[in-house]
Amino acid sequence: MFKYQVRMHPTLDILVSSVGCVFLPQSGSHPAHWTFGYKKDKDGYLFVKVDGKPYAVGRLVADTFNLNPDHKDTIEHKNRNRQDNSVENITGATRAEQAINRQICDDCLATYGVHSSEDKNAYARARRKLNLEHVREIERASYHRCKEKRKECA
Repeated sequence: MFKYQVRMHPTLDILVSSVGCVFLPQSGSHPAHWTFGYKKDKDGYLFVKVDGKPYAVGRLVADTFNLNPDHKDTIEHKNRNRQDNSVENITGATRAEQAINRQICDDCLATYGVHSSEDKNAYARARRKLNLEHVREIERASYHRCKEKRKECA
């Protein structure tokens, strides 16, 4: 039998479950209800509105179940499925850690969200999101991983 937990969010007046479901209180004409969230942005992250303000469901789960004790700047989905906001799939990570986890290198443009190797402008925009020091660290770490992958494929 599958067991899950429900806890009160530490700062908002909502309940959050360990499977990534949020109980929203009655708001205006909307009755109180459970939801996994609504697809809000083009990247596929799920959001809910609490008192008219949007919140990422993954961040609510992380805050409620203390999954980011080091207060890192982002929340990472371990299995890369941005709609899986279960406790087992959420952890805190810096931008550099997320990038390294995706094994970023120049030959792996898809990890920057660039699906065509000819779209160099999208690659450049993605690189600018990280500061220069993080990019260098990522490229050094991932260069060796990509080199190993090329050897495996040869």
